[in-house]
Amino acid sequence: MAASEQDLLKEITSITTKDTRRSVSLPETEALTKLAVPATNASASTAEDSSRSVSPHQVGEVLPLRNALRGAPTKELLERLRSGTPREKFLAAEALGAKGTAAAEGAAALLLALRDPSRSVRYFAAQALGSIGVSPETALPRLLHLIAHEPDTSPSSPAHAATRAIAKLALSYPDQVVPMLVSELGCGIKRVSEAARHALVRFGLKNPVVLGDYLTELDRHEQKTVRYLATAIRQDLQHMSR
Repeated sequence: MAASEQDLLKEITSITTKDTRRSVSLPETEALTKLAVPATNASASTAEDSSRSVSPHQVGEVLPLRNALRGAPTKELLERLRSGTPREKFLAAEALGAKGTAAAEGAAALLLALRDPSRSVRYFAAQALGSIGVSPETALPRLLHLIAHEPDTSPSSPAHAATRAIAKLALSYPDQVVPMLVSELGCGIKRVSEAARHALVRFGLKNPVVLGDYLTELDRHEQKTVRYLATAIRQDLQHMSR
C-alpha cells in the first residue's frame, strides 16, 4: 500500500450505511452504460446523459473484464485500482461501488483515485464513494475539491458523479453532512455551492421538515447569495414534488 494511502487511512473511519472527454477511457465508460447487462447506478446515469454511439468493438473489449471484476474479491479490485491500466482502474472502481459497504476498506484507494489522470477513473471513484460507507468528514471535502477543479461539468462528468455521491452521503449521514453542505452554500465557489444546493434538494425531498428548519435559518443569513440559494432550493423542491 502506498504511503499516501496509509496516511489517508488514518483519517478514515468506515461507517455502515443505511443501505447497502478528456481521457482515452471515456468511450469505454460510455460503452459500459449501453451493455445489456445489469448496471450500477453510475453506469445507468452516464447512459442517460450520453448520446454518442458506441462501437461493437469497444463493447467487446470492455465486457469480459467488466464481468470478471464484478465477482472479484475486494483485495483484487484494490490492486487493480492502485496499479492497473486506466481501463482496469475504472472497472475496479465501478465494481467496488457495486459491492456497497462490503468494500468499505477501499475508501482510501477510491479517495486517492479522485486525482487520477483518467476522467473515467475519477467518475467511477466518485460514484463509488457514495455507496461503500466512508466517513463523510473525510470524503466530503475531497469530493467538493473534485467538483471545484474538474474541467468538465457536464451531466456525465466526474463532477456530476461527485455531486450525486454527496447527495447519497447526505441521506446516509444527515447529522454530519447537511450542516457541512449548508455552510458550503456561502463558500463563494459557484460550482461547489451549486453542488451543495443539488444535494440539499435531494435530501429535502425525503426529509422536508428537517431541511425546512435549515432553510428558515438561511433566510436570515448575512450573505445575499445564501438567501437566494435558500429560495432556489425551495423552488427546486416545489418543482420536483409536482
